[in-house]
This record gives sequence, structure tokens and C-alpha cells, in this order.
Amino acid sequence: MKKECMLLAGLLFAATASAGVWEDFEASSPWGSWADAKSPKPAVTIETESGSGSGTKCMQLVFPGAESYCGVSKGGLQAPETAVSLQFWVKPVEGNIPHTVIWQVSNEDKTRDVFRANFDAGKTGEWKKVVIPISNFKYVYSQGKANSPVVLDRQKPFELAFLLDAKQPKTVFQIDDLSWTE
Repeated sequence: MKKECMLLAGLLFAATASAGVWEDFEASSPWGSWADAKSPKPAVTIETESGSGSGTKCMQLVFPGAESYCGVSKGGLQAPETAVSLQFWVKPVEGNIPHTVIWQVSNEDKTRDVFRANFDAGKTGEWKKVVIPISNFKYVYSQGKANSPVVLDRQKPFELAFLLDAKQPKTVFQIDDLSWTE
């Protein structure tokens, strides 16, 4: 996949750079959606259900399917220096759940370095806690410059995205309580 255009104009949210929950969906918190030119963008809604039991809301993502790619993302994030993993709750509702999380770093020269990690979403209709060590995010490619493996710079602000790859049918899942663990 050569393009994953994460246009997030207007998303000025900056997560607190400390361990613990940084996104619980209890308050309004914008996530952007995007897709290739031949596919509709995913729908992002806040539902009255909670995966972890702390709070009453979660984010529901409805991916209508994609010709090449589609996803949802949030920019302006910062991982705390002490973080060793990203943690969240996921509940598959319908379809083939994306098992890919993207960590995308924007560089001063307007290029982007893209890292991916995969996860197991569990069974349809059941909440599952997912823990992804930051070390599992592996370099995939760079946008706007020649590809050459780079090391994930955790000190730079980044975008976090859930990605649906090509030729997937409609997919619905819920996410709750994104957090950093030490």
C-alpha cells in the first residue's frame, strides 16, 4: 500500500503525555476518517457502551469496505517517555475486524514515517483488552521520501490510526479506553 493519506486538518487534540488512559470517549474528542478515492470514508460515532467498565461510552467505527484502504485516525498525540505499550479495549461487532494499528510520525521536511503493529481483536460481540508493546510497531515505509528503514522516534508527535486494508467488506467494531502502560 503506497498511500495512506491521513488528512487530519483541524484535529488539534494533544494527548496527555503521561501513563494511563488518554482517550475514554466520555467527552467529545475528534477522530478523522479517510479512504482511497474509490471508497467511502468510515463513520465514527460515540456509543453508550463501555468495554472496560470505567465510563459509559466508546467509539464505534463503521468501515463500509475499501477498494484500496480506509481508516480512522487521531493526530497530535505524544507518548510519555515511560510508556512501554499501547493498551485499549476492542469489541468486534460485524465483519472482518482490522488487526492493524498505524503509528505515523510527521517530519519537519513534510515527509512521514509509517510504522505498523498487528493485534488480535478476539470474538464477535465480546470485549477484549489489547496490549501492544511499542517495540512491536515496525517500520513499513515513508511518504514523500525514499524508503529506508528508520527507528521510531517516540519523542515526536504522531498520529494513531486503525486501518482496513484492500478488498474488505463492511466492518463494524468498537474501541474504548486507549491508554499507555509503563
